[in-house]
Amino acid sequence: MRKIIICITCLLMMGCLSLGKVRAQSSHESFYGVWVSASKSKKVALSELRKVKARGFKKARIYQTNDWSNLNVEHYYAISINRYPNKAQARRSLKKVKRYYPGAYVKFTGFNLIYHSPCPYSIMHLAF
Repeated sequence: MRKIIICITCLLMMGCLSLGKVRAQSSHESFYGVWVSASKSKKVALSELRKVKARGFKKARIYQTNDWSNLNVEHYYAISINRYPNKAQARRSLKKVKRYYPGAYVKFTGFNLIYHSPCPYSIMHLAF
């Protein structure tokens, strides 16, 4: 019994198994973003991020575009206002964002190239 509990715990920790809505979205899961700025310079991106947050977008973060399958393959530091689970939610916030950033747009990240790999364990490992 202990082996099964440990194995299930490992699968949960690796992201191969989830408990539905109990599992929070982790930083390496794909998402829709409302993108407002991008720079080749980390220093410039950090400065812009401070401005974005000062405008009330407290959940804004910087993402490196070449870490994601659906973003630019060139290395940019891109700022998204927030992470959204679907396009509809991202589009709803876009209207407010466009007041400050007329060029803002919604885009799906695709999978994270650093963390994405097939699960090395199958459900068969649970049958001891």
